[in-house]
Amino acid sequence: MTPADVASTLEVLKVLAKLELAVAHFYAACAQAYPEDRALWKGLEEDEQLHAAHLGRMGQILADWPAEFDRNRSFSVAAVRTFIGYADSATQRVRGLPWPKAEYPQILALAQDMERSILESKYGEVVKGAHPEFRALAAELATATAAHRARIAAHAARLAGKR
Repeated sequence: MTPADVASTLEVLKVLAKLELAVAHFYAACAQAYPEDRALWKGLEEDEQLHAAHLGRMGQILADWPAEFDRNRSFSVAAVRTFIGYADSATQRVRGLPWPKAEYPQILALAQDMERSILESKYGEVVKGAHPEFRALAAELATATAAHRARIAAHAARLAGKR
């Protein structure tokens, strides 16, 4: 990768880590609004914080061994920032709910939308390379995101069945 490619990719990884933290804040707000499901939301929040740390480590690996990587897929920093704004507004929405129970299905749908987003599922495509730790972290992010989708969908289905 050229130095310019490395710099732009590092910026993408940095802003993707901020996205993970924004989603973590959303889950923290959900844990507060829905204490009966606190374990679910806190678990998701902790996972998102770990994902942000993984992205930081992936950036460090790229910075330390740039020759081991090739640019793969272009990610728009502006698009990621837009998604961060979406997550932030969803967090504010949860925090401002006068009757959180009434909007729980919509909040679960927001969580599902976040986990299904292209950005959440394509971290491993930012660069190509054979560095084992980088690949392991990217694979872990993909697996965790799929698990999040499944956990949220199962929870939504359970709640819908209780009505």
